[in-house]
Amino acid sequence: MADTDGDRDCNGCREPARDFLLQFMVAEEREGFDVGLEEWAMLRMFQGVILQGLFQSVLFEAGSRCRDHDEYKQMVHDHLQMKKNIYQFLEQEIEPGKGDLWFAKHFGQLPWAGIVIKYLAYRFHQRGLQRELEKFSKKWIRPQNRQNTGKQMKIHIDGEAYMRVAQAEEIFRLLLTTLGFQRFSLHCTPIWSYLEYLLEEKISVAEYKAALLDAQQSQQEPENSEESVRELKELYKRMTAAKKGRWLLRMVLAWPLYRAAGVAMPEPTRVILKEARAIMPTLLPCGELGPYVGEALIKLREGYELFLNVGPEGCMVSSMGEVLTPGIIQKAGGRGRLQNLFSADGEINEELLTVALLKVMGPEKYYRAVVPGGRGQVPGDRYPWCHRSAV
Repeated sequence: MADTDGDRDCNGCREPARDFLLQFMVAEEREGFDVGLEEWAMLRMFQGVILQGLFQSVLFEAGSRCRDHDEYKQMVHDHLQMKKNIYQFLEQEIEPGKGDLWFAKHFGQLPWAGIVIKYLAYRFHQRGLQRELEKFSKKWIRPQNRQNTGKQMKIHIDGEAYMRVAQAEEIFRLLLTTLGFQRFSLHCTPIWSYLEYLLEEKISVAEYKAALLDAQQSQQEPENSEESVRELKELYKRMTAAKKGRWLLRMVLAWPLYRAAGVAMPEPTRVILKEARAIMPTLLPCGELGPYVGEALIKLREGYELFLNVGPEGCMVSSMGEVLTPGIIQKAGGRGRLQNLFSADGEINEELLTVALLKVMGPEKYYRAVVPGGRGQVPGDRYPWCHRSAV
């Protein structure tokens, strides 16, 4: 998802083209950016994006703990039921009443206290979502007898945002088909991490502009200096709003759900971008490349054995990530394998995935896993129970 807008300038000369989205995130919707959504509905929309990533995370986490075919089928059934219950809750039980909306409108603009007022008025204190996530987690993730004790291959999916999210579950099924139960753990960077990146970009652009103005103020005439002061105040206001939005996204919308589900949240984007500077000092070009590089460095250093760069054929992010692969591996200390998994027609390249598994595991461990009746496997016709229809 590379940025190709003509009015996009990451050096801070012009405003980002997606300011309307960032205005949504920091709850500063202004005239000209109104698409007709009420603020509470807009926030729930972003919460829905977070839930999409969380659903995949709990599916992969619970799937890595299933011991056999029967457990896996029951887990998939419970996972679908959890999603249905959450959908019903979002559709029928979260709309605030007229009194709540009046209270939020008149008192929700108070500094910081307004956040608490809106949190209550928009009914984010209700625990319907958390209860469903906790119910699933207590059965499939948290119990002591479901903790992974054996050695599992650690695999992470990143790359172009939409493609990795669209193909993550199919990759999970292919890995399960090939390796079997309790042989690997899979993680995927959720799409909502890109929303956090947009906020980080807004902060960095404002900081860059502020630094330029500070350097120019001493050389300006007094009348121009007053204009610079006003511009600086506006920049600091935008930085504060974006930082507020970043905190709301992670701590108010995402953290309670991840805590209830019992899975780890993705790394903060500011930490990921800090790591990426080892290879991309300026973090240019803007877009998904910086987060991809930083995520790859972090995961490989943490001991992930396979890092998948998923994207469409010809995508700028994926292609540039492929070019940077040797540098990423070197900076990560030569650990793990980074496999590019590109697609021209939306289908996963199973051959490339198989070759990557073979190179990571070695021939002996790989063929022990894939031969029917081998360790951790169930004899059968390539495990039809874990094909697409099962999930």
